[in-house]
Amino acid sequence: MAETKAQLEDRVAELEQEITTKEAEKASLQSMIENLSKELAEKVSGLEQALASEKEAKAALEAENAELLNTLQAQHEKLNEVAEKSVTSLSQTVSVDGKEYDVSVQKFNFKGREITAAELLEDGKLQRELLKIGSGVLKEIV
Repeated sequence: MAETKAQLEDRVAELEQEITTKEAEKASLQSMIENLSKELAEKVSGLEQALASEKEAKAALEAENAELLNTLQAQHEKLNEVAEKSVTSLSQTVSVDGKEYDVSVQKFNFKGREITAAELLEDGKLQRELLKIGSGVLKEIV
């Protein structure tokens, strides 16, 4: 029984040593888990900040895009208006003293002032003055 007791005591000592080793391993693993958890939390925080920055940048780009689209649409509408006016203004005529005259230019200079065809169409006095001096701006339609 003495051998058995000695064997049992040796076995208890071995098991106690294993317990001590396992507890040290457990403490080491818990420390590693804590460190990894901190690293993970930092990385998650960094990613969340990056995501927030990306969302802000996306929102800013979408706002800028919307503004550019609005500007483009407004310019497109203006271009269409100008194109319509140009098409209708290509064959502009005026009637002076019962005779029809074609306005042959879109704009011209007269007495140091730039005058558009639209202004000429509205100004009967200017029409008569141009006809009086024989200007080529108004051409009689025969």
